[in-house]
Amino acid sequence: LCWGDTMARNFACYRVMESVSNQFSLSPYLLPCKEAVLLVEYEGLGKDDVHNLTIEHTPHLNITLNDTHVIVDIQNKDFQSCPDLKYELQCRAPESDTYRSVVNLTWPVISVENYQGMECRVRAWIEEDVLPMANFALLNIP
Repeated sequence: LCWGDTMARNFACYRVMESVSNQFSLSPYLLPCKEAVLLVEYEGLGKDDVHNLTIEHTPHLNITLNDTHVIVDIQNKDFQSCPDLKYELQCRAPESDTYRSVVNLTWPVISVENYQGMECRVRAWIEEDVLPMANFALLNIP
């Protein structure tokens, strides 16, 4: 069994003895207010029977959009009460293929009055090194 935090490039492999239940715990790596992307590798019945599983432990978002604001709600309880959570709104103009960062906040209510008619997306994160793995929620601002 190998597991590690891919964002921190911190991998460790451990040989886990087979038990009657064939279970192991990743809970020490999936802590509240601690983002992680884990790569679990385990051997099946044969020598060449190797399986991989990636587990992303990052904030997942639910978005409410009204005429003037986006309200970001964190869906997974491990991240609902984190004091260091940051939010970013990225938008792109209709003729552009590139999103650009327009607002960075530490509050889950984002004004969108200046971005009407644009396609935007929102993400939330705690640690800067996890930004590439942060989940985006897409929205079209009327």
